[in-house]
Amino acid sequence: MPPERSEWEAVISELRHICTPQNGARVIRRTTSILGALLSDIEHLREAIAAMLPGRTAGRLADTLAPALAGARLLTTTVPLADATAAAAWLEEAGWSFDPDDEELSPDAEGRQCLEHLLSHSVPWRDNHQDVGTGRITVRRLLALAQGEERRADTGLVVHDKEVVEAARNELGRLGVRRSDMGIEVSTSSTSIRREVYGGTRWANGAHKGRLLALQGAERLDHTVRFPNGGSTRAVRLPAALIEA
Repeated sequence: MPPERSEWEAVISELRHICTPQNGARVIRRTTSILGALLSDIEHLREAIAAMLPGRTAGRLADTLAPALAGARLLTTTVPLADATAAAAWLEEAGWSFDPDDEELSPDAEGRQCLEHLLSHSVPWRDNHQDVGTGRITVRRLLALAQGEERRADTGLVVHDKEVVEAARNELGRLGVRRSDMGIEVSTSSTSIRREVYGGTRWANGAHKGRLLALQGAERLDHTVRFPNGGSTRAVRLPAALIEA
């Protein structure tokens, strides 16, 4: 079940408390001061992790995990790891282990993470009808509004005003997302999907396409799709069941 609105508001409030200009400046200063150690640790940890995960997915998983682990390690030290052997020893000492057969490390799992990143992406929203509320709204919620009606636990079936539905569809289209009778279509190349949604992530520069195609039931469309307020591009179609799961 997706979180209730009140839970999202609590999270956003906490983020605003933590993500201040002052804290941001402190993080930038510290990161700059240890940048050499961070880059070195990433390379050594990547090599150590890839050796622990033989197979075709090892390189991608190592690319994904090494920066996070290097950042975690350097929270408590500024001394870089000497080499990949030292990195492997640190992983063992820290209790980090990787099972190559773990489903959570599979390409499908990364596809689910990629999809969840999209569904959790939020944008500003103003509802003049007070049917939904004003503030920020997630892609997941926009997809629900774009259907025209939704079933809520507290009020049962709710039919939304046509202007709310059109606004939701336009905002989705701007992001490179469209809900249709066949499922959910996601642009592979729109500026918004590449920069606003996935920019700065491991799915940037169009890499989201391959990860979404790894999901069960996903298909690559051989024609362009017109996204309201977003132009026409090629797209990946996902079954609606993936969004509703």
